[in-house]
Amino acid sequence: MRRLPRLFLVLLLAVSGCQGFRGCGSSEPAPVAAAAAPDASTPGVAPPPPEARYARSWLVILHSSPTPGQGAEALEALKKSGLPAEPARLSSTAFRNLRPCLEVVVAKAFADKAAAEGFRQRLAEAGVEGYVKNAGPLDSERERKEATCRAEAEAAVARVGARKPEVEPRFVEVHAGRTFMLLGEDAGNEGLEPVDEGRRLWRAPAEKDPTGRFTVGDVVDLYGANGLVQSGCEVAGFAWLNRGVPHFSYAQQEPLPTEPGCGRAWAFAELDCAMTPSDLVFALPAGTKAPVFYALGDAPSDEVRAAQERALRSSPRFATLRSEGSIRAEEVQEKLAEDVKTARYSSGEHD
Repeated sequence: MRRLPRLFLVLLLAVSGCQGFRGCGSSEPAPVAAAAAPDASTPGVAPPPPEARYARSWLVILHSSPTPGQGAEALEALKKSGLPAEPARLSSTAFRNLRPCLEVVVAKAFADKAAAEGFRQRLAEAGVEGYVKNAGPLDSERERKEATCRAEAEAAVARVGARKPEVEPRFVEVHAGRTFMLLGEDAGNEGLEPVDEGRRLWRAPAEKDPTGRFTVGDVVDLYGANGLVQSGCEVAGFAWLNRGVPHFSYAQQEPLPTEPGCGRAWAFAELDCAMTPSDLVFALPAGTKAPVFYALGDAPSDEVRAAQERALRSSPRFATLRSEGSIRAEEVQEKLAEDVKTARYSSGEHD
């Protein structure tokens, strides 16, 4: 890990009900009948977008992905179920209540939640997994969000091309007494099974690393804030994990929920090293040059802090996070809280 001449960390906390997990600590909005679309034949009236007929509807969603055209297996399973469906592919960015930058595969839309849940249950009985979500109204900032989605996708491609995956640090987590290394690819929640009694952790096995970077038997070393923690940890397998803290009423439902209450599944590699849940560590491939650790130092100057905050607020990622935070704040009827903090770290003569 090369040393940078100057390093400032800027942390954005956009807090509304909970942090870090889409849908955590919230309750569903009250069902609202689908809005009628304006007559496209009226002179001077622009035709509504195709998503207009789904606004404020309760959607039974089979699949979601940032890559359009996926979910063919879910649609095939829906067809084989024989149930009266109205499948459609929709842009989540068009709706205020859905996470932007995704294409969602919808089995059918309903005006009320009870009907949607009933249909989802019939799908489940037929072996087709899905979940119910209220789309909310059409988003008036759709064009801006779509531009942000495109910018983020382009930036992600550029980052993948520029970085060296084989030496990237990867966070390590402990769940249900087992040690997992985050691989960084997210997916839907299909095939997950609850692991703990509170249904905060859901797991599904994966045959191989979805990122294609690790195989069973690969060796990594674990580092903490004070340096090397363990060496020679082997990759024992792979899994999809969804971990989060849903709304307190989630686990009180009858019957018990059949899908996670919030968040989405991420790819992990399971390691054969034993760790404790309180350990804050990351992994590097065995043999990688040991990283340089920077200690927390004095706070940066007001001038530097202001410059870093301006750069943060002008980034596409900030716009996306703030938009998602605003959605969550509205759903739980709270005021969106923003807090920007800065810190300065140093190692020897380097900051």
